[in-house]
Amino acid sequence: MKTKTHWHHAILIFALTVLAAGILLPLIRVQPKALHEYFNGLNNWVRIIATFSLSVTFTGVLFKLLSPQIGHLEHCRTYPPAWLAALLAWIVVAVVDIFGGFDADGYRATVWEWLGYGLGSILVVGWYSGLWAEAYHRFRKSKAKQDESTECVTLQDIENAPWEEIEPWLKSDEPARYDFLGNQSVAHRVSILVSEGTRSVGIVGPYGAGKTSIVSWVKDRLKRREVDGRKYFVCHHSCWGFETSASAIHDMLNSAVAKVTETIDTFQVDSLPDSYRQTFSAGGDWVETISNLVLNSLEPMDQFSRLSDLLGSIDGRLIFIVEDLDRNETRNFEIQEVLAFLERLKEHSNFSFVLTGGLSSSQRIDYAKLCDHIEFLRTIQPHHSSGLIDRVSQRCLDDTFYPHVGLSDPNRNYEWNPLSGMLMWDYEEFSLPQAVASLLNTPRSLRHALGRTFLAWRTLHGEIDFNHLLAVNILRFGAPEGFQFLMRRWDRLHSPPSQQPAFGQERLDGIRQSILDDWNRTTENVEWYPAAALQVMVFILPATEYWLVDNSRHGHSQSGQQHVSEERYWIRAINEAIDGDDVRDQEVIRDILAWLDSPGIATELVTKLTTLPRYADIWENLAGGVFANRRNEILLLCEQVIRRILTEQGSLACHDSQGFVHTWRFANRRVSNQPESRDWLQDRISEAASSSIEMVNGLWHYYGNPGQYSILRLDDGRPVRQHLLDIVKAQVTDGETLAARLNTNASATLYQLVFDPGNDSGRILADVQSWCWLGDYILDGLRQGNVLAAANCGVLLGARVSGRERMTVDTEVLDQFFGEHAGEVIDILESMVDELPEADRPLVTNVVGAARQHLAGGTLPDEQEGEADAD
Repeated sequence: MKTKTHWHHAILIFALTVLAAGILLPLIRVQPKALHEYFNGLNNWVRIIATFSLSVTFTGVLFKLLSPQIGHLEHCRTYPPAWLAALLAWIVVAVVDIFGGFDADGYRATVWEWLGYGLGSILVVGWYSGLWAEAYHRFRKSKAKQDESTECVTLQDIENAPWEEIEPWLKSDEPARYDFLGNQSVAHRVSILVSEGTRSVGIVGPYGAGKTSIVSWVKDRLKRREVDGRKYFVCHHSCWGFETSASAIHDMLNSAVAKVTETIDTFQVDSLPDSYRQTFSAGGDWVETISNLVLNSLEPMDQFSRLSDLLGSIDGRLIFIVEDLDRNETRNFEIQEVLAFLERLKEHSNFSFVLTGGLSSSQRIDYAKLCDHIEFLRTIQPHHSSGLIDRVSQRCLDDTFYPHVGLSDPNRNYEWNPLSGMLMWDYEEFSLPQAVASLLNTPRSLRHALGRTFLAWRTLHGEIDFNHLLAVNILRFGAPEGFQFLMRRWDRLHSPPSQQPAFGQERLDGIRQSILDDWNRTTENVEWYPAAALQVMVFILPATEYWLVDNSRHGHSQSGQQHVSEERYWIRAINEAIDGDDVRDQEVIRDILAWLDSPGIATELVTKLTTLPRYADIWENLAGGVFANRRNEILLLCEQVIRRILTEQGSLACHDSQGFVHTWRFANRRVSNQPESRDWLQDRISEAASSSIEMVNGLWHYYGNPGQYSILRLDDGRPVRQHLLDIVKAQVTDGETLAARLNTNASATLYQLVFDPGNDSGRILADVQSWCWLGDYILDGLRQGNVLAAANCGVLLGARVSGRERMTVDTEVLDQFFGEHAGEVIDILESMVDELPEADRPLVTNVVGAARQHLAGGTLPDEQEGEADAD
């Protein structure tokens, strides 16, 4: 009966086409007359082109209306397509027109005109629409499949999986390419259920659990099952982005009809989507409403029945796959309207649907009521994530593939082992592996976190701690709101506060409470576990324990290097790049290793330490691991840095010279007080004395001076200080040699040499008597008019006794250094005051005044105070 209906429809189209052509064709050949007269007046070639263009346009309209497909011919016996009936009708019209004509007195077309205009336009439009390409492939039996079978790679055995399969998974944007949780078995069950007549199947799992991959595999399996003779039309639809549920339904129906049209002619039911929208949607454009009412007289479900009948005639089944229904939060989108549509599909035996959704969508979608069968997907377990993390870590830390010098402990990957948290099971809600598995509980999130880390490692290999980079990306993809919180609060979370804050404990408690409140707001109603995210945050920033867990716990200290608790590594982790003006860690490490292989003051390491402050900062942070237990090499590097400074700066060399403090601080932390340190320091002082007294002072003050910061034993302080005195005395032989060793930028060099200010451990040989021999050389320099000698002399005479409120002269220095020449010294100083640095002029002026009073036998301010105290 159904087949007869199809034939009746085809015969009707054939008859109507012949009748319409028989009536209209003679009419348009003579009317309107004015147009035909104008047309006949044109050149032949213009008429030919114009006629052919009109023919192509007319044929294009018919192609658009009837949607011819070569595949429709497969079922032409049971359901002749409308376009084939129309084509046969036009062939009949052409034969009649050629041999008899429709009007005895009218125009009769020739065979060549019908072939040229009619067949030619069909060839052109068919080529443009791809019809002939389809025909070629069908007749050659090599038509390309539109849905290629997906070659799936199973990644369940991570430990033994070849890297050639893991790396493409990390980079892949094809979710159906890999099976991580054994979801192929789910796809197999669903395809069997649908093919055997199950009307509705639900697939429920968290976002990224592989639902899209499963439905892709289901489509592939259904296509392979077509060899049994039954056809499956899969309409894959996402509800994401639709403003209204009506528009989503309309799109689903349009795509369903288009999918069936690929195999069978649906001309009878092409208006189905519009009819459905008219019935189920409220409002809309009035013009559209009227046109729908005029053109569509059948009830929507009657038209569904027609579509079902079409599928039945070819033993076909239409399957809707609906995704993202629960993720559409648009105000005008009604989920229940879509669910009502799906429920009505179950009334037809040739329709089925597969509905996917998240675990939380159960509150909005009653899967148990709607679906005949439900599949709940598994999530990532610690052994899954830990296994992949271990493989990715091994690859990244292998310098064969990513050449770099590792600074972290190569055995630290035990932290990701699922067994690592067993001992703390009763004390912690999550171990680190459990926390990671909780946050990255789907293949999608795990792939994004590991893939992002793997790609970033191309740029950052050796420039950041790998585990910290990974942990940051775990938060980025597993707890995005927590990652944003960390971005906001890193400035506090990266370190614990001082146990005695300068601004008071009450204010500190207020800051902590505001951070805690921010965290509580951030974690409210999130889909991830806050405790798991907190565990990862404590891993990379231990001070988080103080701020968010317990203020009595200041967080365990970080071990190792390149951690994101340092700002430069935090910036690298979040930007996955290195700033152009930053110094690469691997550059510093390479320079260190090259220096260890061949030490010298011309090496890159020594050169950069003495010229680049930023480089020296980074070297100081990184060199500890390389120079561990290398006392001799550390002192050798300090020696070469000092020597280069002396070579390049001469008398300007001092403790402020670039590289001096960095290397001293590094040595101070790692060089124990050994007897050999005495000889080393004496050699450095001897070397410096030939160029710069300011450097001599720096060496003694930083490396000598027995105490907390010295490399000397307590008993070695006096011998080294005596050596310093002796070597300076040997090198300075007159005013000229003295001035040659003074720093033009410092006027307190001699004062510091003699009195060793800033030494809290008890001064050694810092008395006037030990150094009074310098007086003759200072006077010699003054007589030569040397400004440096004058500035240093003025400070030497006043610095020890002058203060903020009074200035006087050190009579002990004046008398013992210069004796009977004291007056001459004061006269020279007074004459040179205007030549001195501006900062020294007030002091020297007051020294001159006080010295003259002293030399005249007057009482100086300090002496007056002494007499008053005696009274």
